[in-house]
This record gives sequence, C-alpha cells and structure tokens, in this order.
Amino acid sequence: MATPRLALLLSGLVAAAGLGLPAHADDAKDVSHVNKSIRVDDGMTAGRLDTVNGSIRLGARARATSADTVNGSVRIGAGAGIGAIDTVNGSVTLGEGARAASVETVNGSIEIAPDARVDGDVEAVNGGITIAAGADVGRHVGNVNGSITIRGARIGGNLSTTSGNVTLTEGARVEGRLTVSKPRGWSWNWGKPQLPRIVIGPGATVTGPLTFERDVELYVHETATVGEITGATPQRYAGDTPPAPKD
Repeated sequence: MATPRLALLLSGLVAAAGLGLPAHADDAKDVSHVNKSIRVDDGMTAGRLDTVNGSIRLGARARATSADTVNGSVRIGAGAGIGAIDTVNGSVTLGEGARAASVETVNGSIEIAPDARVDGDVEAVNGGITIAAGADVGRHVGNVNGSITIRGARIGGNLSTTSGNVTLTEGARVEGRLTVSKPRGWSWNWGKPQLPRIVIGPGATVTGPLTFERDVELYVHETATVGEITGATPQRYAGDTPPAPKD
C-alpha cells in the first residue's frame, strides 16, 4: 500500500500529466528558493516552483508542475499550464486561456481570466474570487470572507461562502448547490451587521439547491433558473441590475 506522501506525489504527477505538463524531465527542473521570487519566461518549461518569501510568475504559454509560496502572489500567463497553485499570503491570477489543476490561497484574491480552466477546486479563505466569461472550473468554488463574482463562467461543482456577496451574471452556470454558511466561532459586530447580498442575475443557472444558514438579501432575475431555496425568500427582479441594497 502506498504511503500518504507517495500517494500525494503520484496524484500530483497524474494531474500534471493530464494537463500536458512535465513531471521530471531534464528540461523541467524544479526551482526552489527561500527569500527570492521565481520567474519562468514565456514558452519555457519547469518542474515544481517553490519559494517562501517571494512571488511566482509563469510566462505566457509556459509549463510547470506546480507553484507553492507562503508570502507572495502567483501569476500565470496567458495560455500557460500548471498543476496545483498554493499560496498563503498572496493573490492568484490565472491568465486568459491558461489551465491549472487547482487554485488555493488563504489571504488573497483569486482572479480567473476569460477561457481559463481549473480542473479542480478554487478556494480562498479571506479574499474575493472573480471568474470571467468563458472560464471553466471543474469542481468547488468557495471562500469565507470576500465577494464572489461569476461572469458567464461554468462551475462544475458547488459554490459556497460565509460572509461574502455572491453575484452570478452573464449567463453563469453553477452545476452544484449554492450555500451561504453560518459563521463559526466568535465574532464581533459593531452596529447593524451587513447581510450578504446574493444575486442570481440574467440568464444565470444554479442547478442544485440554494441553502442559506444565515440571513441574506437574495435577488433572483426573472430569466434565471435555480433549484430549491431554503432559508431565504427570493426577491424577483427584471432589468440589468437588482434593487439597491436595503439600509
């Protein structure tokens, strides 16, 4: 039986192979630093990209097995391909037509450009997520704090947040469920708390149920298609934009 570490390594190599990325060829060397940024030039090929205090840049049409940093952003150029992307304190940008196995950050935003593809999950803890028209995410999209905006993209799995606003527009499609979770642990609110604003816009679709474990403002366009709604009363609207937020 394979050890957990070996199983993780093998799964990473399989994901890289599925993306047409290098595993460990002579021209696909790993790059590892502690206090330096990493840059792979346009059209070049690399292995694992790993740093602690520094950003990672993968040029247009370049290839790499994975990108992992603690304090730094990750930027993937147009048409590039990479396996898993992970950062703790930094944003992630996936360029137009680029492809990744998964995207994860703790404190930072995620931006996915038109026609880009993520085979697995797109997840943040404290940061907004923006996914442009024509992009495709194979599995879950979610965060805890931060707005989520899906413009004309397809989400193959579930969509979730705890305290963020959610906007689906330009015919965006979520093929799983949409969940707004109840905050966990202690929280301090001065004055009236601001409710998450959930907008299912023109032509948008959520095929699964919509479950709200906390109070929200829910707006559903007359041309949108949604599953069963639990925990909120939808306000139907017409036109390009929903009503202004309540005071």
